[in-house]
Parts: sequence; structure tokens; C-alpha cells
Amino acid sequence: MTATVDIAEWASSLRYEDIPPRIHEKSKAQILSVIAAIHAGRHSEGATSGREVAMSWGGPSEATVFGSKEKIRRHDAIFANTIASVSFDFDDYLCFGHTGHSAVCASFAYGESEGASGKDVLASIAVANEVGGRLGGCLLLGPQNGQMWSYIHVLEGACVASRSLHLDAGRTANAIGIAFTQPPYPLMPAFMGPDSKLLIPATTTIDGCRAAELAARGWTGSHVILEDKEGFLHRYNANAFTWMLSGLGEAWVSDSLCYKIVPGCAYIDTAIDAFTKISREHGPFTTDDIASISVRCGLLTTGMEGFATSYRSADRLEPISINFSVALSIGLMLQAGSLEPRFFSHKYLDNNREAIEAGAAKVTMNYDTEMDKIGAKAGEGGTSVTSLLGAQTLAGQDFERYVMAFPSEVTVTTRSGATYTALQEVPLGGAGRPWDETKQLVERKFRDNFTGDADAALAAIDALDDCDDVSSVASLLA
Repeated sequence: MTATVDIAEWASSLRYEDIPPRIHEKSKAQILSVIAAIHAGRHSEGATSGREVAMSWGGPSEATVFGSKEKIRRHDAIFANTIASVSFDFDDYLCFGHTGHSAVCASFAYGESEGASGKDVLASIAVANEVGGRLGGCLLLGPQNGQMWSYIHVLEGACVASRSLHLDAGRTANAIGIAFTQPPYPLMPAFMGPDSKLLIPATTTIDGCRAAELAARGWTGSHVILEDKEGFLHRYNANAFTWMLSGLGEAWVSDSLCYKIVPGCAYIDTAIDAFTKISREHGPFTTDDIASISVRCGLLTTGMEGFATSYRSADRLEPISINFSVALSIGLMLQAGSLEPRFFSHKYLDNNREAIEAGAAKVTMNYDTEMDKIGAKAGEGGTSVTSLLGAQTLAGQDFERYVMAFPSEVTVTTRSGATYTALQEVPLGGAGRPWDETKQLVERKFRDNFTGDADAALAAIDALDDCDDVSSVASLLA
């Protein structure tokens, strides 16, 4: 047996009943989060124009473009939906990857076109999260990281489509082999700022799905494509953690799912949560009220701020630049009052750029090793990157005890001389927060951004396990 074959065997044979009920509950929250992000994408000029292009390609009406009443070819629907879901960095993520774009969008597109039940779709989503999260973990040391682990969507797409087409383990292994024949290698300049970032989960998911359709027609692919000495993992990083592919069906990385409550990179969320807390208790503030804002944070947050600064466009304030910057996000909050997706439109940003940047100039980012220590302490006694590196296997790991901690402390000093400080260790919606709190926040995110009948859609997702044909649910999510 090989890693590629192990994944194919597990992905093709997993049943809804084999999956712990709590994972289905988290998958339902992920559906709500992703659909909310897609609807929020209506404020993105890039996502809107991309959807228009996808709808111009023609073909049969197979799958729903969420946020519209249209159905188009399933590959094109996946394209339109994934670029919208990633447009404002308003997605979800788990310990090693932003899996939701492909997990949800591909599972619904193929579920609709193949007449799948709600249980089928939930099982496909779980498979996608599990295999995608593991593949990201294999390349924890690079060459890419975070959303740039675009190849996780290739694997997720191949597994979701293979399940939907009822491929056996051998043909699923062929699908994976075909999908990774020429894997993607995203580049930082294309990711940090331009609309081209939106392609990261889109074309990759479709490539995986197409590979499954070729396998269904008899095409063959390498059954050792992931782990061979000349295969994907070793060619991308000779020191790849191939052991991250272990423990399928025993350890559930889906337990580490985190749901973004505001648009922005995960690394900035705790600073935004802390500033929001201060604003609610002592504000609201405008830029004119502020003397200074100091942010104490860990290495990942300051590092992301540096990337955001170095790749920032001189010509225009881009939504993606704000998503990766604590300073610009706070500047937008000072000007607009919140980080609602409508304030990320180019029209709003073009009209308010000077004011937003003036607010951002009040923010100072300070790397403090104490924040990294607080983050490490938050994960003590549970499953963490440190414990995984020590175990060298996912077998026996309990991701219910995984804590997604990016501690940040924000101090606001007003021009009147008042000083307010707040510390946030785990972002709202993150793994390690109370589940009841997270469920309520995800539902509110859905209601705030969904453009249809929210009550009907929420009820349909809650009862997804009893649905015989997901087409009826997809139409409610449109």
C-alpha cells in the first residue's frame, strides 16, 4: 500500500455513517460560512466579473451559481463559486489549509449534477477536508503556505468528483495520479494583491474534478504520485512531512475547523477582535479621535504585515492588501465603522483611500516573543503542531483539543489621553473557542451576508442529512 492508494481507498469507501456526528455539524457550519462568503463576494468587482465570464461559457444547466438564480456547467459553477468565496478572505480554514472552497463548492456542484443526497454531500465535504488538511500539513515547511497551498484543492477536487462518480479505489487512485501530473506552483506576486489571487482555489479544484472524469473513462495515473521519490511531495520539499497523510478515519482534522467572522487573513483576526472589543466598550472611534494604536503580536502576524506592505499597489488600495494587513483593516474600521464586505468594493476604497491610509498610519505593529509564548501555552496539553512533530503520525491525535491561537494585544491611546488595552488569544470562530459561541457567530455571518431567505436556507442546511436530492437545497442557497 502507498499513501496515494491509502487516500484513494479511504476516500472511495467512506460512508456518512462512518463519520462522527460532530464532524457533520462542523461541516454544516462550514457550508454556511462558505455560502456567506460567496454572497459577500457580490461586492467584489473581480468575483463579479469572473462569474460573468463563467456564465458566458455556455453549456448544460448542471449546478447553481450561488448568489444568482442561474445554473451552468458544474466546472464553471465551481469556478464562479470558489472565486467569490475567496474574494475577501472571508473563508474558513483548519489546521493546515483553507479547504472549504473546494470541499463545499465541488461537493455541491457534483451533488446537484449527479442527484446526490444530503448525506452524500456531507460525506464528500468531510473527505475533502480530511485529505486537503493533511496534504497542506505535509508541506508545512513550504515552499508555499496557507492559502497558497493551492494543490490541496487538486486533491480535494479529485476525491470529491471520484466519490460522486462512484469510482472504486483503483480508479480514484488513477484520478489522483492524473490530477498531480503537473501540479500548481502559485507565486507570491500573483497572490498578494491582484485579482489573480482568486484563481488559487478555482482552477485547481476543477483540475482535480476533471482528472476524476478522465479516470471514469478509463484513463490511468500514477498510484505513487504523492510519495514517490520523484513524486509531488519530494519534488516540492525533500523534507516533506509525508506522515501527515496518516490516521485517516482515526484522527479528524475537521475538528480544527475555524470560521472567519470578519474578512481578513487568519493571522490578523485576533488583533481585529481586540480592537473591536475596545471600540464597542469605549468607542466608536474615528481617525481624528486616535493618537496611536499599538499592536503587540507574534511572528506570523508581523510577518504577514510585512508581506502585505511589500506587495501593496502604489496605484490603488486593493481589498486583498487590506485582508493581509492589521493596520489597513483598522484604518478601514476607523473610516467605515466596521469590516462589512460592502466596504471592500473598489468603489468604496477608491473614494476613501486617503482616509483609510491615514487611519492605518496611526497603527504600529510590534513583534513580541511573549505573544508567541502565550500562543504556545494555549495549545499545551492538546494537539498542536509541536505535539504532531513529536509524534510523527496523525494516528491517535485528537483534533478536538486543537487550539488555533494567534495572540495579539491592542492598545488604543486617544487624543484626549485615555488608554485602553485588550488581549485576544484565539480568534472568534477559531478552534478552541466555545462551539455554541462559534455556531451563533457563523449563523450571524450567514444572515448578514446571504441575499435570499435566510430562515429557509438555515433550516435546509440543518436538515441536510434528511435531504434526498441536494438540488432543492442548492436552489435555496442561490
